[in-house]
Amino acid sequence: MSKISPIPFPNYQILKNVVTFIVFCTFILIGQSVQSQEVMETTVSSEMKRLREDLLKNYDEAAVKNKSSAVTVKLFFDVKHIVNLDEKFQILTVKGDLIMEWKDVQLKWDPSSYSSISSIRIKPDDIWTPSISSLYNVKASQVLNKDAYSSAALLQSNGTVKWTPDVTFDIPCTTRLRHYPFDAHNCSIMLFGWAMADQVILEISRQPLPTPLPGAKWIVTKVEHESVDPKDFYNSHLILVKVFLQRTSRIFRYVCVVPTIITLFTSLFGFWLLPSDTSRFMIGCSNVILMSLCLQNLAATVPAGKDIPLIAAYNAAFLCMSGIFLLVTSITDLLKESSGRPPQVFLRFVRRHLERYLFVNFLFANSSDRILKDVNSPLDGDTAISPEEEKIKKDWEYISVVLDRISFYAFVVTYGVLLAVLASV
Repeated sequence: MSKISPIPFPNYQILKNVVTFIVFCTFILIGQSVQSQEVMETTVSSEMKRLREDLLKNYDEAAVKNKSSAVTVKLFFDVKHIVNLDEKFQILTVKGDLIMEWKDVQLKWDPSSYSSISSIRIKPDDIWTPSISSLYNVKASQVLNKDAYSSAALLQSNGTVKWTPDVTFDIPCTTRLRHYPFDAHNCSIMLFGWAMADQVILEISRQPLPTPLPGAKWIVTKVEHESVDPKDFYNSHLILVKVFLQRTSRIFRYVCVVPTIITLFTSLFGFWLLPSDTSRFMIGCSNVILMSLCLQNLAATVPAGKDIPLIAAYNAAFLCMSGIFLLVTSITDLLKESSGRPPQVFLRFVRRHLERYLFVNFLFANSSDRILKDVNSPLDGDTAISPEEEKIKKDWEYISVVLDRISFYAFVVTYGVLLAVLASV
């Protein structure tokens, strides 16, 4: 038998040295990368610091103010939030970003001299900034307060300065509540250079059109910027910012419209009941109470003004219709109890021309059967009714049903007009 050669025993010392070498090299590479990154960050930070110091070393704000040519400031107001629209005092409070851009020749530099740095941020207190104000601001004309100067300005190597402070405007805004709660308003902000009005030219910065800005109560549907001719305002360049607002009226559609729809259908359904039916009186009284509560709610929520909202007139019309429904029910119920001779001319005209259009046969047949039952019930005693009296009762019942049908069609036409007016708002 041949002998099996033994497996050579590994040299653990060599393996240990190899592993140690690999770990050592790994730590060296990691340390070098971290060190190089720190050196790079330190270099960029120091270069930016040096650039900032060089720019501000000999910077003079008076040089900008004393320039022979005016400074052109491109301006754009980006609306961010509608804080409130006080409809009683007619004051709009709106917040947003006032985007301004201009050129300052003292803030130019060569990027190759500062590690290819092409832009840098700087405090607006350290450089010249335009003093922009609102011409008709209610609380303060100077809108750039301390909070506005907390946002840094962005400098480009070609001397372009871009500054976007947060501002709040409180401006007068005339509100017209004719179409409440579906009303829309247009409020204007007039911006101008508060200081150096003759040395600052305001232009509109071309920005992408903002999308509709949703809100809890108001939606900003559109914002427009217009330049105003300076000769009309003491040689000052002005920018007119128009903010278009639309009230969020989803909840009002239910609160103001649904009760009227309920009143409409219940009233029309009530006309298909007999005038003597107590359910008709219950429907009419319920509708009067419902519409009265709706008007009380509108009176408590709608701000006072010279305009009467269409929704208030709409609800008042439904309240009147509910009252007329009760009146028609009472009149038709009393007519069938009349004992005098009915107007024969009216009866002949209705039977000849209107009977087939009013669809009174069904209601008249049912009501006549009920009348005859009530009238003939005394036959169990000693009292009898003559054929002439029976005919008079049937004629008055017929007249009451005809008037009820005519009122029904009048209500349908009136409700249709009211709904068309509401749909057009």
